[in-house]
Amino acid sequence: MDVQNNRSKKAWLVGLLTVASFPLYGEGIAPEPARRKQEDRLREVEVRSGRDDKTDELNAEDIARYRGTGNGDVFSQFSGVQINNIRNEAGAIDVGIRGLQGEGRVPVVIDGALQSTHTFRGYQGESDRTYIDMDLIRNISILKGASTGTFGTGAIGGVVQMRTIAAEDVVLPGKNFGVWTKGSVYNNNQTPDIPEKERAQNYYVVRNDLMRDRFNNGALAGALAYKTDRVDWLVAYSKRRVGNYFAGRNGASRYREEDVVVTPGQEVVNTSYESDSSLARIGWNPGAAERLELTYRHHAQKAGEVMAAYWYKNRIDQNFNDLPAGVESMSQWSLGTARLNSYSGIYTLAPSDNRLLDLRIGLWKTLVDLKQHNGLFGGPIGSRYGDQYIHEYADSRQGLNVGNRSSFSLLPLSFDYGFSMEEQRTNPRNRIRLNRPPYARCASQRIRRLS
Repeated sequence: MDVQNNRSKKAWLVGLLTVASFPLYGEGIAPEPARRKQEDRLREVEVRSGRDDKTDELNAEDIARYRGTGNGDVFSQFSGVQINNIRNEAGAIDVGIRGLQGEGRVPVVIDGALQSTHTFRGYQGESDRTYIDMDLIRNISILKGASTGTFGTGAIGGVVQMRTIAAEDVVLPGKNFGVWTKGSVYNNNQTPDIPEKERAQNYYVVRNDLMRDRFNNGALAGALAYKTDRVDWLVAYSKRRVGNYFAGRNGASRYREEDVVVTPGQEVVNTSYESDSSLARIGWNPGAAERLELTYRHHAQKAGEVMAAYWYKNRIDQNFNDLPAGVESMSQWSLGTARLNSYSGIYTLAPSDNRLLDLRIGLWKTLVDLKQHNGLFGGPIGSRYGDQYIHEYADSRQGLNVGNRSSFSLLPLSFDYGFSMEEQRTNPRNRIRLNRPPYARCASQRIRRLS
């Protein structure tokens, strides 16, 4: 009996020390050396599963390998992670982890700035949209499950951290200045010729065959960077244009014909996407143990989307005349728009002779203006088809987070602690017409957290 009690005590002590050594802010990453610049703390790592398979990471090489043509394609290699409506989410990334999605359950943080924008989708539920061109991303870290980290409030599904390219990704070793370019073209899509009139958009004639010799879609990105031991800066720009893609043919026999809306090889409407993204960053290392980094990111896009209730085919035109055999029409709405401006500043201090101090301070602000087709009736008076779902709103988020890690040389213990503040404001932008109020959420929230 005494032996069993001693064993239980030993097991309990080992478990306590193990749990205590796990960082509260580290989100599954082991303690790092104290003397570490901020860019090293977000360094690229190989694909791996972290403690208890809760954390997955991708570096720039992995992202390039699985890039695909859509911004969400790179996430397809993660187990337990899904991108909702990957081709019909207005070009945005809407991350779900282990079946949890929307309403802040899986926040997406880019360069230390929270960027998930809540979007109401009517009968299709809710989504949290993030706007970014993946050609500008160098590192992705996905924490699965609840977190006590800075952005863990309400994040019961997990937290996605992204890091955009930096000067060291452009400047070669031993050099001070560098130029980086990247381009791609593809032909499995076609830019839709969208009618101007709302009713005609409901009877858009879909194409059944891809013109394989037409390469009018693609992407081009470039960056300039300068780097010394004391100062570094980077400016980058990316442009992308993708038309409606064409459905595949392989495996179609597995589905019943009556369950298939888009037939094999046919154009998939409302999946086109155009974007312009820019990035500017400057970093200053006043000493070997500290760094200040300022980042600005801009993203503007046009993208297609449609409500699920309009996902059906017509075999007539807008004048109710029968279409020729083999010709069909579907709803192809006008493209919605999104404009984003994100600002963030990060200061880190990690002196090599003080293991109790590994300080990180982040200040950020994200502004998003949207005009999209969603589940709210905010369109012009008299609209009956896609335009009745057009609504405009702005989402503003800003926050401050301070955290520190204290480690002990004599014990395998480290403690992460700090506080964070966040404020969000959503405002409708629709003009009131004939005493008709705007249909969009108008609300604000404030979050304070100590940990």
